[in-house]
Amino acid sequence: MRTAIAICCAAGLTATYPAAAQSCGPQPPPGSGPPILHLTANTTVKVQPTILVADLTALARSATAVPAQRRVNQLMAKAKALASASRGIDVVFEDYSTNYVEEKGRNPAYWTASQTVELRGQSGEAVLDLVGRLQAIGLTINGLDWQVPDEQANAAGREAAIKALTTLRQQAAAAAKALDLQVQGYRSVDLSGGPFPIAPMPRFGTAQMVAAMPPPQATGQTQDITVTVSANVILGPPAASAGTAHP
Repeated sequence: MRTAIAICCAAGLTATYPAAAQSCGPQPPPGSGPPILHLTANTTVKVQPTILVADLTALARSATAVPAQRRVNQLMAKAKALASASRGIDVVFEDYSTNYVEEKGRNPAYWTASQTVELRGQSGEAVLDLVGRLQAIGLTINGLDWQVPDEQANAAGREAAIKALTTLRQQAAAAAKALDLQVQGYRSVDLSGGPFPIAPMPRFGTAQMVAAMPPPQATGQTQDITVTVSANVILGPPAASAGTAHP
C-alpha cells in the first residue's frame, strides 16, 4: 500500500501558525479560505479467481462452402453432446463464420467455416477434462483464462474502497497534527479502481501445440484489486485555539 501526500494552502494562515504558513509558499490574501490538504491513498485487496474460461474453435476448409459448413456443424453437434454430459459447466456456442480465401501462388482458392465455443466453470479439473475431449474430436483451443466472478470482484472492490478511505482519513489526521491543525471536513472525494482482474493463460494456435505442452494449472493465481481514493481535506486551527480566537 502506497500513500502520497501533497499539501497546499488555499488561504493564508494566521500568525498563530507561522511555520505552516512558511512551508506553503506564496499565500492568498488573509481570510480567503482555510488551508487545504490534498491526499491520495491506494489500497489493494487480493482475490482468488474461481472461474476457468476456455475458448475453442471448430475449423474446416474445402473447395466449396457446403462441405466446410457441414464439417463444422458435425463438430459442434459432437461438442454439444460432450458438453451436455459434463455437469457444472456453462457452454456457449458463438461466432459462426464462413469465408472465401484466395492465396497468392499455386494454392487454389478455398472456403473456410468456423465456430467458437466457450466453456465456463468453477471446477478447473472439469473444464480441462472437457477441453481435452473437445480437442480429441478436432476442436482447437484458443486460450484459457481464470476470472473473478462479478459478485466476488464487487465485494473486494468495496472492501478496498473502505480500506483506502480509512487510510486517507488516518493520514489526514496525522498530517494535520504535524501541522498543529485539525481536520474540519473533506471536499472532492474521488474513488477509482482498475478493471477487475482476469488472469490470462497462454493462447495456443493448434491442438498439436497444446498436446506438446504441460497441462495448465487447475487453480488460478491470486489477483489484485486496487482502489485509489483522493480528496481535498479542509484544515483549521485546533479546537482549543479556535476557542481562544473566538471567545
